[in-house]
Amino acid sequence: MVESDEEQLEVLKNWWKENGQSIVIAIALAFFGFFGFQSWETKIKSSGENASAIYQQLLDLNLQETEKKDDAVFELGKKLKADYEGSIYAVLGSLVIAKKYIEANDLESGTEQLRWALDQDHDDSLEDLIRVRLARVLAASNKLEEAFSILENHEPQAAYVSTFEETKGDLFIQIKDLTSAREAYQKAITNKRDDQSLALLELKLADIPLQNEFVDGSGEANKESEGEQ
Repeated sequence: MVESDEEQLEVLKNWWKENGQSIVIAIALAFFGFFGFQSWETKIKSSGENASAIYQQLLDLNLQETEKKDDAVFELGKKLKADYEGSIYAVLGSLVIAKKYIEANDLESGTEQLRWALDQDHDDSLEDLIRVRLARVLAASNKLEEAFSILENHEPQAAYVSTFEETKGDLFIQIKDLTSAREAYQKAITNKRDDQSLALLELKLADIPLQNEFVDGSGEANKESEGEQ
């Protein structure tokens, strides 16, 4: 038992001699770790702000009516993908670029942009949107099997169920599977979002004939009610 101040001081000196160095190192690591994390956090924030600024510039340019507008938009899209690949702005930029390609009837380039966007990290609602757009472009390119796989191998969020089912219905119409198309449109109506046109969905459903036409072995067209198929 320590009985005097001198003895307590001697114990403290001995303890510091054994443990002091490790304490100093621990404090130094904590100090530099904290400020190192702050530096990293600042860098990430700055990177996000830069990507956001470039994306906003891309949107502003896209609204302009100039001859060289498209070239500038494409360059900004490439920059976002090259320098900020992990950011949401790179994904959003690729969607803008994809739309421009598709509007120019360059479906292959539009598909490449959408595939790239789908492979990136993003939230579920954005993935649902990308899948729908990609499926429609693939369908327009007559790649129907792949278009179906893009939709069927994914469970959309509740808000996108109707859009998924409507797109499936459109694909079924394209392959003349009217029974499946009707079922898909009915599901789309049941799960309709507020921003969707109920009238359009009902029109698509109403346009499906009650009878399917098929070609028999003799090569002649016949009609058979769907209930008998």
